[in-house]
Amino acid sequence: TAAAPAVPHHRRLRCEPYPVTGDWRIVGAQVAQIDDSTVRGVIIRCPQGWREVATTSRSVVMLKPGQLTEATLTDEEAARCVHPAGKKNYVQARIDGAIRFSYGGREFKNCYTCADRTECRQFEVTETHVRCVLCGDAHSWSLEKECNHLVSNVKQHCGQMKSNLLCVQQHLDRLVQSPGAPPTTEASTTPAPAPAAPVQPPPPAPVQMVQMVKCDRCGKWHELPGNVDGDALPEQWFCADNHWDPWESFCAAGAVDAWTDEDATIMDALFMAPRPPARVPVWQDPVPSQWYDTLSGIYK
Repeated sequence: TAAAPAVPHHRRLRCEPYPVTGDWRIVGAQVAQIDDSTVRGVIIRCPQGWREVATTSRSVVMLKPGQLTEATLTDEEAARCVHPAGKKNYVQARIDGAIRFSYGGREFKNCYTCADRTECRQFEVTETHVRCVLCGDAHSWSLEKECNHLVSNVKQHCGQMKSNLLCVQQHLDRLVQSPGAPPTTEASTTPAPAPAAPVQPPPPAPVQMVQMVKCDRCGKWHELPGNVDGDALPEQWFCADNHWDPWESFCAAGAVDAWTDEDATIMDALFMAPRPPARVPVWQDPVPSQWYDTLSGIYK
């Protein structure tokens, strides 16, 4: 007698339910996840040690038998819990059910609602590839690969499964900044604080009046110190009368903040010479002859 032909691998996965006799967790059973009551559906496959559940959200999740409890679905819920048709839809449903992780105090799934109320996905399945929507076509995987391998690839890419991929942080940063990213756990449970009282601007600083005096020869303005009475100055006033700021006590002096190192050297040398008289007539050069001797020595 000829031996029966071997059953192809993909057919063996769809053979009779694996559960032992008396186990209620068989194909067609309506179940819910024990530690997450939002995951409800119908068992569609029973690979060894696992139960494949088509959920009311149209995703497909893989759960251990001990994670399941019996549930009763409405007719509308049960109608949504069907095996996806075709590999493209099946892989999309598996990824939708598998991607779920926390990052930065937020809970992320593959499907989320954007700010404009449109549905978005982190990973999308096309006719030929699985691609990361956030990172673009540079991060995609061929649909020819086995489904479990594809699920592992996307879990590693988003950081749900530990890996050394350099793209993980980039993906997470883009996910957090996306307009549909869910709020942090604290933000969703903590009431918004009452608006703070408006901050009053500080009172304006008192205006300090500055006295200025103008040289009647060169027209340069000088700031008077607080201890100098401007009204007590002579009617005609010259730069040489500036006793409180020797660096500006002659008409040839320039602005201090514009001096170069060479200018400072010249000024140091100048002030080693005798100081000019306090009052200089209008027709007299305010720079004495001793200063010219000093300058000529510097530029030799």
